[in-house]
Amino acid sequence: MKRFAEFLRSVIPADPYQLIFLVGVVFLFVSPRLPWGPLKILESSNLISSTQGGGDSRLEFVRFMTTWLYPIIFAGLAGYCVCLWPGKTPIRRILWAVCLPTVLSLVLILHKYFQLARTASSIFELHGSPVVFKIYLNAWKLSPGLYFCAVGLVLILVYTMRLALGLTSLPLSLPNELVPSDGNPDSWPQVRLLIFVLVGPLFLIAGLFVFLLVGIPYISSMTGSPVFVAAFAKLAPVLDAALLVGISVYILGKQGRDAAQASLRLPEPRYAVLGVLLPLALSSLFPTSQYLIDRAHWAAHDFGKLAPPQFFSYFDVTNAQQPWILLTVFGGFAEEMVFRGLLLPNFLRRFGLHRGIFLTGIVWAAVHFRSDSYSGLSVDGVLLHLANRVFLCLALNYVFAWMTLRWSSIIPAAIAHSTWNILVSMQQKISELWDWERPLALWAILAYVLLRFWPITGEETAASARADANP
Repeated sequence: MKRFAEFLRSVIPADPYQLIFLVGVVFLFVSPRLPWGPLKILESSNLISSTQGGGDSRLEFVRFMTTWLYPIIFAGLAGYCVCLWPGKTPIRRILWAVCLPTVLSLVLILHKYFQLARTASSIFELHGSPVVFKIYLNAWKLSPGLYFCAVGLVLILVYTMRLALGLTSLPLSLPNELVPSDGNPDSWPQVRLLIFVLVGPLFLIAGLFVFLLVGIPYISSMTGSPVFVAAFAKLAPVLDAALLVGISVYILGKQGRDAAQASLRLPEPRYAVLGVLLPLALSSLFPTSQYLIDRAHWAAHDFGKLAPPQFFSYFDVTNAQQPWILLTVFGGFAEEMVFRGLLLPNFLRRFGLHRGIFLTGIVWAAVHFRSDSYSGLSVDGVLLHLANRVFLCLALNYVFAWMTLRWSSIIPAAIAHSTWNILVSMQQKISELWDWERPLALWAILAYVLLRFWPITGEETAASARADANP
């Protein structure tokens, strides 16, 4: 337990109060993706029509919300930027680039809420509209976006006060960082820029890329047919994967190209087979166990009375016949190329083996914050989703990093990653209790077993950390 506590202390900022600012920025950046606005309350009070004939008010409200969420998005991006590059006047940057746009958007959005709510009251209602009180009472359940944005802003302001009093500092930094002393140029500035792009503006770059390929042709009616749009939507994972790898290699330059080539060396065939078998075994463990339990119960109590349970009925393969799920292979290979092929060697050189693997998983999880779906989640549901995302990415990352370092290639990990993506895509939407926690526990146990009984040696770590290795 003492070693675990020491490790946790080594992976948080040298100034622990910087976590306040970092959590506030994450909340702020994620909040536009969350449900915003008490639409159910406003619809139940006939302030926004949910029917087809009167959907103009609802559409107007959604457009208003979408417009004023963009300043919050850019405020979150500015917060990430200040974390890494505070400049000479970080307080001024925080107040003008982070706090001011957020406050302006919150004021206008809240004004819109209560402007609609006031239409339900009359001059004879001395205590105001009951809709206002409904909004207050249900804000925790129906407005997680508003809640996360407000809490993120408060955390940022608290940290800014400490910064003004000289009690803390920026940029974010970890204790005991290792500076390369082998005469090679330090590539950490490029790595830091890549981390910022991945966790921040990557989704905006991807959106602009999609607009240039689809939006302009659609507007000009040259290729704007529904068939073209549907086909492009299916090919989106391929384009996203190409964009992810292209941007990462471009930012890292020659060092990135060399590392990418070194990570693609062909492994032994048995390692590629293990990349397929490991996720298959983990995904089938719980269904197979449940089948065996039900089969034993049927044999003991219902033999001759009921039909025996069918083995394949315990597996959710709803989307197995959809050919588009095979395109998730490109996403798996692209993420392995970037995170285990490019970032992991740099983290190993900077922070050592265990911290390097851990921090790679944290960055990988943070990239998914913006792309995840939070539809229908309450505030506590969003918090649980974020926690599950972090722990699942950490567990997966330890396994994939072990495979990459052990076998000196990202290909087995990419095969395992792609197989896992396909298995998850076959299933319906995750909604049952423990649907996140069960795979998390299995991957965490596998990661512990691999690192405990087949630990990574110093030679393997050094070989992977050399970005200029000859492929």
